[in-house]
Amino acid sequence: MIDIHCHILPGIDDGAMDQEESIHMAEIALSDGISCAIATPHVLGPSPRMDEIRQEVDRLNGMISKQGLDFRIFPGAEVNFYAELPDMAQYCLNETKYLLFELPFDHIPSAAGERISMLCSHGIHPILAHPERNLAVVMEPDKLRELAGTNVLVQISAGSLTGLFGPDVQRCAMYLVGQGLVDFLATDAHSASHRPPLMSKASKIAARIAGRDAARRMVYDNATQIVAQCSADGKHPG
Repeated sequence: MIDIHCHILPGIDDGAMDQEESIHMAEIALSDGISCAIATPHVLGPSPRMDEIRQEVDRLNGMISKQGLDFRIFPGAEVNFYAELPDMAQYCLNETKYLLFELPFDHIPSAAGERISMLCSHGIHPILAHPERNLAVVMEPDKLRELAGTNVLVQISAGSLTGLFGPDVQRCAMYLVGQGLVDFLATDAHSASHRPPLMSKASKIAARIAGRDAARRMVYDNATQIVAQCSADGKHPG
């Protein structure tokens, strides 16, 4: 499995507190069947810069290698809807055209469609991060259909399917999977204990709902295209 949304970089946001915890998160991910992850620290403004994120990714990969772990981190970011950035494209996952894009949790902004259209006009393909945890989508899951189209991909959190965020979010996540609206399943891990990088249990739930092939696309096939940098031609995963 490949995790496209993970707060594993130490001390850069509300994810791993230090290098020791980052290493522990890598160990947990490996034991759960995750072979690599994209580091996606929160980007709320001009800091952290993408070059800083890449430096931290290189540093962490070096430490992971010294520990003898067969696990790799790729650079990325989770960009906040309200972030005002001079160059959104630099924050795309692993230098592709795919941007992990976080909406507010309590509503869908009236300008969401316009912002998504703007990103697409610049050749960026937005990936909506955990929309199943957005209150408006929880209340009316079909709202996601209005927002997500041919140019927008959807990532849900593994913990949403396993019930970590409560029964309402779980029902929403299961509905979205059943409707074929989910392109990626990711951990959105923030620590080695409270929100660890686990995905296998959620993958099995997705397989029961949508079938093994669909679940494999969510946890591996689609993400493979991003970490292999095969999306430069502008084609969507899947």
